[in-house]
Amino acid sequence: MSLENVREKLMEKKLTTLEYFGVAFEAFKGFWKENPIMMVSMFVFMVALIVIGIVHSELNEEFLVYYGANEIMILWAKIFNVLNAVASTVSFFVTAYFFRKVALVIEGNGKNMKLKELFLKTLILSVIFFVVGIIGNKMENSIIGSIFLIIFSIVVLCVALWAFWYFEAYYIRNFGLMESIDYSLELSDGNRIRKFLPGFFIALGVLIFIIMTRIFFNVLNIENFAAGLIIAFVFVMIFSLLELYSQILNTVIFLNVEYDYLGKNLNEELKFGSENKSNENNQILNDNENKNEADNG
Repeated sequence: MSLENVREKLMEKKLTTLEYFGVAFEAFKGFWKENPIMMVSMFVFMVALIVIGIVHSELNEEFLVYYGANEIMILWAKIFNVLNAVASTVSFFVTAYFFRKVALVIEGNGKNMKLKELFLKTLILSVIFFVVGIIGNKMENSIIGSIFLIIFSIVVLCVALWAFWYFEAYYIRNFGLMESIDYSLELSDGNRIRKFLPGFFIALGVLIFIIMTRIFFNVLNIENFAAGLIIAFVFVMIFSLLELYSQILNTVIFLNVEYDYLGKNLNEELKFGSENKSNENNQILNDNENKNEADNG
């Protein structure tokens, strides 16, 4: 199934959960075939992000200082603190880019990325999370602050479960932050279970994968460091592929629900890049005509 066929499948009707998994897998294969550079780049980034996160969690600077670790270990902990902060920040833009690229390529409009606008959007989110994180860290130091954080977290979770199921609109469409929340809320009406079930099955699969990984290492009782490192890296690569598939799955669900929501206005609202394709074709024809005139001249 080509990516154009994936689009037609998403336009045809509201899909079931099993159909979402199937269409997403076809899109996953299609992107590896038609956009290998993007997929390889995303895969490498995912692997690096996971590895940095694992090493950062193991090299806890405060823990090492407390137990009197040597200066080299503490230095490495500081390095991975910085790497983790940088990687986490960059991941905002990379994730947004991937969501937008997948959606627009499926719609035949992959060249209309508007990267400057996308960068500003992710920058806004990064600043919001950064400020919230700083405030949260400050409030953790007091009992009243901790209680407030717990209440605030519960409120945020409830709002997210109510309105943020289709927040991919913020990355994919030309909406601002509040417009995206409103649009997500509109798409969520009667469609929350469509996002919940696939997400639940993916999360369950990841949990089983982690448990099986631990059992695998315990049963084999691998003492050779190099062999253990290689096997661990293989599992990281598998998890990275699963994460890429999961993001494509979320995009597929978003597009299918949005297409159903737009209904008869679908082609008018999105136009699927037909105008861009027409302009490109006209440009190619004009270039060929100019070239022929030059040759004849």
